Amino acid sequence: ALSSLDVLESFFFPPPLVGMLEERNWRMGEGSGTSRWITTVSLLLLLHGGEVCDAASAVTGSLPAIGWAFPKVKNTCHVRSPRLQRMIRQKCREKPEMETLRCFTMSQPFAALLMNGYKTIESRNHPMFEGITGSVALHVGRKDWPDDTCREILSSWGMDDSQIKKCMELPNGFKRGDVVGIVELGDTFLRSQGHMNDRGMQRRICAGPSGMGRYLTPITSVSYLSRPFKARGQPGVWKVELPRDIFPE
Repeated sequence: ALSSLDVLESFFFPPPLVGMLEERNWRMGEGSGTSRWITTVSLLLLLHGGEVCDAASAVTGSLPAIGWAFPKVKNTCHVRSPRLQRMIRQKCREKPEMETLRCFTMSQPFAALLMNGYKTIESRNHPMFEGITGSVALHVGRKDWPDDTCREILSSWGMDDSQIKKCMELPNGFKRGDVVGIVELGDTFLRSQGHMNDRGMQRRICAGPSGMGRYLTPITSVSYLSRPFKARGQPGVWKVELPRDIFPE
C-alpha cells in the first residue's frame, strides 16, 4: 500500500493538491493507504469545484480514481461515512452558477495596496483600460514588483514600518496566483507633466514620477471576494469565470 506523501507527490498529485492535503491533513476511509489518499483527494476535488468521473458510483459509495490526477491507479476506493456520502451526493447535484468577468493581473505589493484602499489610481504605459469601466476582477501575479518607492510614499503619510507592512499584505488565505477581488474602474486619462510632479497624485498611484505610467485609471471602489479563486494570469485584460457565491455582497 502506498502511504508516503513523498511517493504520492512524485507520482500522482499535482503540487496544489499535495498542499491541500498537507494543510487539512484529511485521511478518510478504510483499507490501504492508497485507498485513503485517493478518497481524500477525490473529496477535495469535489469540495473545490472538481467532478468525480462517475457520479453514480460516488452516490452509492464507490469513489473511482480520477484519471488526470491518478494516471497509474486503476482501483476504486470506498466512502463508508454516511456524512461524507451525503456531502458527495450534495456536491454531485450542485452546479455552481458562474459569471464571466474581465480580469487583470497586478503584482504585489501593489495589488494589496489597491485592495486595501491605499492605491486609488492604476497607471500603465499602454492603454490597457481605455474604453473599459465598471466591474473588473483583480488577479495577483506570482512575482513581486521590485520597487521601494511606494514604501517611501507611504512613509511620507506618517506610517511606520508595521503599518506599511500591514497595508501591503493580503488577508489570510489570499495569496499570489489568486483572483482576490472586484474593482470598479473609472475613465482612463492621459498623464500630464503636472500629474508627475503632483505629490497628491503620486500618493494615489503609490509611485514616484519615474514609476508613473502614461495612462491613469481611477479605482472608484474595491471589494474582496468571500474566498480566493485560483487562476492563471495573462497579459492585458482577460476573461475569468468566477462562481457567483464568492462575489462580494
